[in-house]
Amino acid sequence: MNFRSCSGEPNRLLKSYHSGVSEDLAFILNHVIHTNKYQEIFIAGYSLGGNVLLKYLGEKGSEVPPSVKKAMAISVPCDLSGACEVLSHGFRRWVYTRRFLGFLKEKVRAKAHMLEDYPHPVNMRLLEDFDDAYTAPIHGFTSAQDYYRRCSSKEFVAEIRVPTLLLNAQDDPFFSPGCFPVEAAKNSPFLHLETPRYGGHVGFYQRGLYYHEERALTFTQNNGTSR
Repeated sequence: MNFRSCSGEPNRLLKSYHSGVSEDLAFILNHVIHTNKYQEIFIAGYSLGGNVLLKYLGEKGSEVPPSVKKAMAISVPCDLSGACEVLSHGFRRWVYTRRFLGFLKEKVRAKAHMLEDYPHPVNMRLLEDFDDAYTAPIHGFTSAQDYYRRCSSKEFVAEIRVPTLLLNAQDDPFFSPGCFPVEAAKNSPFLHLETPRYGGHVGFYQRGLYYHEERALTFTQNNGTSR
């Protein structure tokens, strides 16, 4: 699915996308189900999309449509506040954060030309600055930290009731320790956490299929979580 404003053109509404827009996923999933074309559905989410997926599964719990059999989330910043803190220092700030902010500023400028009530551009050096100025006020949060607290998937994974594989590499440059919900996975028969030593952020390179693609296939095809 394309998140709002991520299809190559800005959406025409004030609201855009963020790490917790699980209602959009629910809308699209219900539409797919009502087409009656699929008896079984497997959902995969990457990075921000993985956070949305885990949040949706936890929010819905046992009310997830029964046709959804399994889910896989790859390279998920489960702790949004912690991930932003990691990205605000050193090499990560000057390489990743500057690049992210560049993309976000382009979206802001395009939206500001379309909507009179859109917030005016402000000076932003960190991702939290952007979320304080745009994400939070536009989407009903009191601050960036309020947004992070209410949308971090680590707060929802304990309630997941669909077999779900979370694949987060230990060397992911975006992650804080809170992005690895070890205890929640230990206490859940539904959440399976894999933390390979290497893989970076949605990297997992190997010859042939990438590792995360291979694991997605084996996870959907097996009754359990075996490789």
